Amino acid sequence: MRSPVGRAWCDGMRWFPMPELENYSGYNRDTRSHIGGDVAPQAPVQATKETLERLYKTEAPEPPKDVREITNELIEKLSRYLQSKGKIDFRTLSKNWGRNHNLQDERLKDLVTQLEQQGSVMTWGDGILWKG
Repeated sequence: MRSPVGRAWCDGMRWFPMPELENYSGYNRDTRSHIGGDVAPQAPVQATKETLERLYKTEAPEPPKDVREITNELIEKLSRYLQSKGKIDFRTLSKNWGRNHNLQDERLKDLVTQLEQQGSVMTWGDGILWKG
């Protein structure tokens, strides 16, 4: 049996002749030629003003937070965490709180330094003590 389009398909075990399929693309790959006009039927486009307004209605996106806002939020969260712990070593802080907030050690050290400058914590060696 011969394929009308000169191609075949395999189900994994046997080969079968490829039938001629309906073409929706506007390009015939068997003859390597463009087909005039659109082959696929086009549904009539009927859009009302209300439909368009509903589809394109957007709410103003929330502006991105600046670095200071994000830093202040992290400092507040870190303060609450350190207050609940009282005393903690940096490695434990980094492993628990830092990973939960996707912070690398350098960024976490910066936050602890800011808290130390505010007088909220005291650091020594690898330890951090909440002073309040």
